[in-house]
Amino acid sequence: MMYYLVALPLQQDLSYYDETGRGASVQWLDLRPDQARALAADLAERAKPENARYHYDYYTANCATMVRDTVDKALGGGLQSQLSGRSRGYTYRSESVRLASPADRKRTRQNSSHI
Repeated sequence: MMYYLVALPLQQDLSYYDETGRGASVQWLDLRPDQARALAADLAERAKPENARYHYDYYTANCATMVRDTVDKALGGGLQSQLSGRSRGYTYRSESVRLASPADRKRTRQNSSHI
């Protein structure tokens, strides 16, 4: 599945979340000026129309992993070095089972009519 990155002005983005009853918060990063410039440049490059499409993968290529990887690049791999080799013991399968548990509920004719 192809996804498309869109860069919006902060206030417009936050307003959308508010209007749809979803939450969003701003987190300020304590970056050196060179790291901030690298992050801004990488985000601008990713947001160009020719670079904005990406193959979505729930676990490895989504809106959260894109942010994580872009910040990590600006930090020279600092996030990855802190997180590599560390695990809570979860697997992709255990996460899939957790998310899919509602799939075992019986469906009514009403909720079957979505197709």
